[in-house]
Amino acid sequence: MYPTPADGLGRDKVGDHTFGVTYVAENGDRVDNTAACVNCHGVFDSFAEFMSRSDDDGDGVVEPIQDEIHGLLEHVAMLLPPEGTTDILPGNDPFWAAPENLLYRKAFWNYLMMEEEGSFGVHNYQFSVAVLKLTAQALEFGVLDAGMIMGIEDVPNDQGRQVGVAWSRFGGDGPSDTPIDDYYVWRAVESVNGAKAAYQSFSEVPVVTEDGGVDLSSMSVMLDGHLWTAVGHQPAAAFPMYSAVVPTLGDATATDTLWSTFVVSGHVAGAPDMTIITEPMMGYSVDNLVPTAPMMSAAGSKRKVELVFELDREEYRNADFDYFAIYRSTESGFDPVGMEPFATTAEDVYDDTEVTYNNTYYYRAAAFDFSGNQGEFSDEVMGAVGVGVDGTGEIPIAFELYQNYPNPFNPSTTIAFDVPQTSDVSVAVFDLLGRQVRTLVNGSLPAGKHTVTLNAQSMSSGLYVVRFDTPDGAFERTILLIK
Repeated sequence: MYPTPADGLGRDKVGDHTFGVTYVAENGDRVDNTAACVNCHGVFDSFAEFMSRSDDDGDGVVEPIQDEIHGLLEHVAMLLPPEGTTDILPGNDPFWAAPENLLYRKAFWNYLMMEEEGSFGVHNYQFSVAVLKLTAQALEFGVLDAGMIMGIEDVPNDQGRQVGVAWSRFGGDGPSDTPIDDYYVWRAVESVNGAKAAYQSFSEVPVVTEDGGVDLSSMSVMLDGHLWTAVGHQPAAAFPMYSAVVPTLGDATATDTLWSTFVVSGHVAGAPDMTIITEPMMGYSVDNLVPTAPMMSAAGSKRKVELVFELDREEYRNADFDYFAIYRSTESGFDPVGMEPFATTAEDVYDDTEVTYNNTYYYRAAAFDFSGNQGEFSDEVMGAVGVGVDGTGEIPIAFELYQNYPNPFNPSTTIAFDVPQTSDVSVAVFDLLGRQVRTLVNGSLPAGKHTVTLNAQSMSSGLYVVRFDTPDGAFERTILLIK
């Protein structure tokens, strides 16, 4: 372009915003042709006074716009062949004409357009920045290349069987002639005997379109004798990192670690042969949630103590519940920590027949899940064997609930009640708002004088009401817990 006279309008005839950025003065000095910009930007001496609003070349310093453009040009030059230097192959080099180097050729043209235009951002700074940044992204990520799995971490605070898989952006995820459209996460299956795969290679896997999805449960690939099932999907969006929460084959426990192996594949729409895959990585999941403490009642008879678990069906039957461990002692207030379970059961009712006539037994229980996690211990309950009458041999003539002893108490107290004939009864504890906080007895009891122990270690201080429900009505007593 010919220089625009300094004493003229500062514009050439090609458009209204096209002009020579610099000219050579009579004394031989090169001078910025600022006269072209005075009407819009006011009087200034040099384009170096035009500061960028951001650090566009990423060197950590906000500089004049021309310096920012120079920094971006150097970054692109370092990515062009030969990479790692700002000395670019000449334009007549055969490299640029090779069909497989089309991406590099396009990037080279963008570089030349910005470098030889000469204004270095003065004409249209934002456009120049956008072109050079896009060119750098195309060179860094436009060449199809697999990323890598960066890590596999257990998902916290869940019932297990889930991990988070994180992977880096693939080459081709962004400005590219062969752009990545979708990522799939695959999990290896240990046993493939008789298994049939939906696809025989990862390149056969369809790319998810905007108007429809893919059922991951129906997607599997048999490759080199290994079966892989699809467990996760993410659309490509030029993010530096991706992640997906995916299922595992099982959970690690205190005695064994069940590993799951994963890979991530990248897919190009319309070019299945260009599918690329990461190296595999192994990880495992953990069941982080323990079962809640069970609520249990005990009823003694002449030959056994019947333990009844009051279950939250949804929690214990539809979730991660394996069995109850039952602990027994002949002393009230015993601590089951460190004890071997007396018995285990997965049922709602357990009959303890290993009892001695005229003895009293105390029980606590804990729930275990399938990963071996133990929940908190239940409150203590009591069952008396063979004590159907009091010391005089008389059978009570009526239902009766007696005042607990001791009262006030901390942390346990004994509650006595009479049952005149075999009956379905319940003994429960309520707070003053009417909320049930403990169930001590719930079921059929034989005729006799009975006692039950309330262990209130996990209860707050205050007044409570003990309610004794019988076929003849309800009986209540107020008790006081002081801690």
